[in-house]
Amino acid sequence: MSERRRGSRFARTCAVAVLVAAGTVSAGHGHGNVRHDFKLVNGWWWNGRDFVARTVFTVAGRFQDSFDGRVEATLDLHGEHVIPPFADAHNHGFAGFPGQQEAIAGALRLGVFYVKNPNNPASLVEAARATVNQPRSVDVAYANGGLTASGGHPAQIYDRLAPLLGRKAGEMEGDAYVVIDNAADLDAKWQAILAARPDFLKVYLKRSEEFSRRRSDPAFYGQRGLDPALLSRIVERAHAAQLRVTAHTESAADFRCAVAAAVDEIAHLPLEPLTEAHARAAAGRHVVVVTTTQSHWDTSGVADLDALHRANLELLQAAGVTLALGTDGPKTVLDEIDNIRRLAPFDDRTLLRIALTQTPRAIFPGRRIGCLDAGCEASFLALEGDPLHEWSALRRIAMRMKEGYVLEVKPQIATALLPIVEKGTGAQVVAEYRRLMKESPDAYDTSEAVLNRFGYVFLARHQVGDALAVLRLNAELYASSANALDSLAEACEAARDAVCLRRSSERVLELLAAQPHLPEGVRNALAASARRRLQQQ
Repeated sequence: MSERRRGSRFARTCAVAVLVAAGTVSAGHGHGNVRHDFKLVNGWWWNGRDFVARTVFTVAGRFQDSFDGRVEATLDLHGEHVIPPFADAHNHGFAGFPGQQEAIAGALRLGVFYVKNPNNPASLVEAARATVNQPRSVDVAYANGGLTASGGHPAQIYDRLAPLLGRKAGEMEGDAYVVIDNAADLDAKWQAILAARPDFLKVYLKRSEEFSRRRSDPAFYGQRGLDPALLSRIVERAHAAQLRVTAHTESAADFRCAVAAAVDEIAHLPLEPLTEAHARAAAGRHVVVVTTTQSHWDTSGVADLDALHRANLELLQAAGVTLALGTDGPKTVLDEIDNIRRLAPFDDRTLLRIALTQTPRAIFPGRRIGCLDAGCEASFLALEGDPLHEWSALRRIAMRMKEGYVLEVKPQIATALLPIVEKGTGAQVVAEYRRLMKESPDAYDTSEAVLNRFGYVFLARHQVGDALAVLRLNAELYASSANALDSLAEACEAARDAVCLRRSSERVLELLAAQPHLPEGVRNALAASARRRLQQQ
């Protein structure tokens, strides 16, 4: 890091330290629970095309160009380049599964403040909502279970996930997906859909041109979607309930059907070439198209995926279609940005506008986000370089502010431990963890999920003793977590340690009895696992 960058961070740290010493700001993550008014100087601010020098105020969580009142501190940006935060318009995380807090910390570390989840189990979403949509967390919009046909996508995915939630294949219907085969189904299930309080609605089309052939063929289980004849009726109902509609599409026929039905958003670039007529129709109806160029889909039937995506992106952009970025897989939206830049369907300035303005507004269209003008929400990232000249600067974030709160994002302890996990032993992981916590107890972002994941890495490599050491430490650190004790029990089972297995499994059941707030599916899965182990002894 350059001396200038060290000076920048030092100056900002000193400004915050003065506030803490004066008793006006609480120490810790996000500077406490009170929002403060700041004056930001010596920054270069993105205006949608270039970076310009400005002095900016944050007042009550909004940007202002001038302010006559009292500011708590002047923060010197020392020439850093300021952009709106990143957003991911297609991400199935943050849905209440284990690791939620780790996922939030990871997103904030990358500068991803806004996320759209276009399919999630509705039964888990209330627990998830308690941890998001706050100034110092990620803001997430949830669709809950999407609407599909009997045996339609994503039923096959949730059949595989059901055991993790203590359910059987097929039991996720009505929760992770909703079957709508005809108008009567829509009438019967509509109030239950609304009662789950979705932020928007997800519908599935999957090769709709083959719907009649696929609808009753068992070979196409999970490879079909809604009857396209029902789509307009569903969209009308959703719009009457003031819900926007996102459509999963795969073919050009799906795209055409979704646009004709007046959906608000198309969730994927289709895996077929679009025409100018398709693009003009989407632009005319103001349909947003989410990219997902690195989706988990099977693209083996596409001869040249890069050429297909490039041509479709160029066509849609030229027609004036609003594009948004999404991932739909294990990669991040920063990876999606880099991949689209590699495809080069348009220049860097256009890509930045899509990433920084169009994508967050596609997720939360009623909010003034994705902008740095007076009146916009005071959320930004300060970069250590100019991305128009050094693209990698997008990943070098010196400062994060969300709704007027300065976020203090710590490095992940997983990064420090990973080299040992790759080449060392479980005992070495435990020793290094304890050393880091003793020497710098507040320096790292820690969570139950980190050691839990490393324990399973060792288990997957059949290093049972190493897994046991790591998972024992995790159970010690998170002694009130039924999930941590369940993982320990699994390691004990692999090690054939009957005493450890019995004690850990019994403790899982005790913790579940004392923690009624856990989602029912998670509770059932953990309880079933513990009882199975105890019965087999």
